[in-house]
Amino acid sequence: MAIKRDVKVEIQFPDVSGKVMFDTLRTTRLVKPYISAYVVLLINQWLNQNNYSSSGYQLLPENIVEFDDLPKYSEFYVKSSRALLQPNTLLSFNEALFLFLGLNPSVLIFPPFNQLNLFEYIPPLDYPSSLECVFFTIKHYQILKKSAFLKNDGRITSENLLKVIQQEKSTLQKESDLDSSYSVNHKKSTVQIQKLITTIAIAIIKNHQEIQKQTLASDINKKLKEEHNITHLKDSTIERQYLKDYKLLKGIA
Repeated sequence: MAIKRDVKVEIQFPDVSGKVMFDTLRTTRLVKPYISAYVVLLINQWLNQNNYSSSGYQLLPENIVEFDDLPKYSEFYVKSSRALLQPNTLLSFNEALFLFLGLNPSVLIFPPFNQLNLFEYIPPLDYPSSLECVFFTIKHYQILKKSAFLKNDGRITSENLLKVIQQEKSTLQKESDLDSSYSVNHKKSTVQIQKLITTIAIAIIKNHQEIQKQTLASDINKKLKEEHNITHLKDSTIERQYLKDYKLLKGIA
């Protein structure tokens, strides 16, 4: 089990780009580092737009900040995150989603994360103003929210969360096997594509409230090809896999 130090992960996507540092990085990390880095950049973007001084560096369990009074490279939060996945642990929806995204659940006690209500969240008319909106457009949020393993109050056992994580890892592996040009820096990940499609869909629906799902998928695919050079998706794939919240999106727009 190799452990690297001071690893830089670079993300280049249409909606966000930047570099994210990991103090340590294990080859056995449960969640791919590029997924966590992408989410960190999205959250950082929201924090900056809403005048928070936090850099988002502490969102990664591998990272230790000065006020933690812990030695760098200690992996204290890596171990505490792993402890939450021990058998017979009941997790809140927020904790589960942070673990699913490879983030540090310990930050959930600090502002603005202690105000998150991700399980009961319904997008407001002023979308995308709230921090919840950042998570809402991420595929992992939608997967967890719709999971049959969730209890009525949004909690989930550690065993069942691991099943959800493993299922998603298998899906991502199949997608990367089909795309020989896959890389951390340039792959149009499923996570990023979901966010991009959601953004395009909202813009289209605002101008065409009565648009049908099949037509919407076709219009989205045209924009993906012409404006974002994403050419591998079919209309039917967009309709079936990326527009599952079609009715909800019409409510947002």
